[in-house]
Amino acid sequence: MDLRWPPWQSRLRVRPGRIPRTTRRASNRIESDAEARLDEIKKAEALVDGKDEFKEAFTYHNRNNKRKAEDEAEDDEARVKRLRAELEVVTKEAEEAQKNVAAKAAETAKAIAFMNGKAFLLAKVGNMAESQEKEEFKEALQGLNL
Repeated sequence: MDLRWPPWQSRLRVRPGRIPRTTRRASNRIESDAEARLDEIKKAEALVDGKDEFKEAFTYHNRNNKRKAEDEAEDDEARVKRLRAELEVVTKEAEEAQKNVAAKAAETAKAIAFMNGKAFLLAKVGNMAESQEKEEFKEALQGLNL
């Protein structure tokens, strides 16, 4: 044990074959600074490489999104074409149904008019006195197969 006062003097003394501590610290500091700079350079290179990789990944991501958007647009166009074709078919069917309804309505109107005319004629014949005209109307109605 070293009994010198103050206690830290023993540490400051240079022993033969050893580098003084201050020099060692300076060299360590220089080495650590150099290592820190190398680390910073490596980090910067990694950052640049990472940016390149990020750009590549981002470009790939953008390409994928663009391709997906194009696919969706094509699907939408196909769906619109299909829906337009279905709309045309439904429109044609509706027009045909409308024509059929109009034709049936016209036939019904004719039948109603005919029945009204027949009822009118029968009422007229029924109101007539027994005469020659009544017989003629009856023969005419029988001839019409009413």
